Amino acid sequence: MEERMGNSRYYEESKLKQYFIDDPTYSLPNSTVHINANDQIVKENEDSDHIYIITSGIAIEKQGNNILHLLTSNNFIGLGTIFQKSNASEVVALTEMELVEIDTKRIIEKLRERSYGMEILIDVLNSRILELAERYNFSQAKEERVWQALYHLAVANGQRSENGSYVIPSFSKKMMGSYLHLTASQVNAVYKSLIANGCIRELEEEVILYPL
Repeated sequence: MEERMGNSRYYEESKLKQYFIDDPTYSLPNSTVHINANDQIVKENEDSDHIYIITSGIAIEKQGNNILHLLTSNNFIGLGTIFQKSNASEVVALTEMELVEIDTKRIIEKLRERSYGMEILIDVLNSRILELAERYNFSQAKEERVWQALYHLAVANGQRSENGSYVIPSFSKKMMGSYLHLTASQVNAVYKSLIANGCIRELEEEVILYPL
């Protein structure tokens, strides 16, 4: 179910990206921004005049110590500033990233002039809420939830070796626990099980995920 929710979110956000910057009849001016791993992209409760679309790389969105979302290609950063000046959450780059930067004022102008974009925007926001709710309802086994999160990170990172294994960027067990609302001991137990079953291998700075 969580995977279906995730697919829905990325589909909706791809449509929103097309509406803003790939519309041949009304494409908004934008620029490309390069971000280093571990850089802070937006700060929680800080005013912002821009919204970003991820072209490549992975970021985490969080409030305080709680990780809300993993953000990857075509995902938006800072959508909340359409409705209020400040960001409600912090976004930090997990890997090197490339972003498209758009002036929030221009986004608001287009939404007013071509209001069908508001329907797409609402779908994006709703799909994020649904994904978050699904992740917090604990209907899936811990092993399945951790595996899905690792696989999502692996595919988003895009690094794959000749034997088909994926390289997962640095995403600590503490982060995994925050993302999935699991305790440290629960995450450790799942990792040990995945290692014992030959699903993953832990290195100092990354995790290798093997295809099932």
